[in-house]
Amino acid sequence: MARRDRILRFTVAVLRLLLVLNIVFAAVFLLGTLASFPFHDMLAGRIATKYPAIDAERVVGGIRALLLLGVAASGPAHIIFSRLIAISATVLAGRPSRHPMRGGCGRLAGRCLLFNCSTCRCC
Repeated sequence: MARRDRILRFTVAVLRLLLVLNIVFAAVFLLGTLASFPFHDMLAGRIATKYPAIDAERVVGGIRALLLLGVAASGPAHIIFSRLIAISATVLAGRPSRHPMRGGCGRLAGRCLLFNCSTCRCC
């Protein structure tokens, strides 16, 4: 049993690290997108110099789009990581089949946390 707790605590630590890294990378992607506007001419010039057959304007626009996609993807990833941490907390507490906030509704904690259970009054 102690080995299982140790593995679960390690898993929670990894999930917390991933949650923090998700926030950090979202901020870096947003800063990169914002920084690409003042440095547009420099970026386009370097791309045009290295790859003369490519339309540098479209490449810079594509880079911006990918950075913004990374920012947008951080929202669902944040929800998933935080809910997995909450599910793991119920398992560590010893009541994996009950909702962690109130006395428990009898529904699986994963169902309540992941699908925002609206059929019971505990969520």
